[in-house]
Amino acid sequence: VDATCSNLVYSTLLGGGANDAGYGIKLDGTGGVFISGSTNSPDFPVNSGCYLTALAGNYDGFVSHIDLGSSALLASTFYGTNQVDQAFFIETDGESIYILGQTGGTIPLSAGVYGNAGAKNFIARLDPTLTTLEFQTTVGSSTAGAIAPTAFLVDNCGNIYISGFGGASGYALTSNALYTTQSI
Repeated sequence: VDATCSNLVYSTLLGGGANDAGYGIKLDGTGGVFISGSTNSPDFPVNSGCYLTALAGNYDGFVSHIDLGSSALLASTFYGTNQVDQAFFIETDGESIYILGQTGGTIPLSAGVYGNAGAKNFIARLDPTLTTLEFQTTVGSSTAGAIAPTAFLVDNCGNIYISGFGGASGYALTSNALYTTQSI
């Protein structure tokens, strides 16, 4: 919609024949958008040559890149395990695409990247064409459930910030943490 919220400027549909949910959207800076979400549609539109072209589990996360001028699907891929996966937030640093979500499965940690094996929140980075997984990791507790993500940011220096709520004890804390125990 326009700035006055009175005129529809652009609209399109994205999805397959089953359940699809879009959670995150990010402008690409060139007249398009990246969208993240979750789907259990085997026929969800993905591009050949993209990172994951077939549904891996009952529900997988997805990342799609749409050109707003032509409504062309520039790139689209699944992301997930053989369990339920959801890509809630999407960010870009101008060079790569980052997603933050939850997994019911096991995501292998990329070498040289901080992570907590077995945790149920994931961060993944893909190249802008969505063909290459640059890294993936899991964060949070390996003994508690996933947090519900509420914010996600990648700054100009490549630092990643997340926040959320829920879960239980067992989260990794730095020695200078403001709070060292759960308040509830």
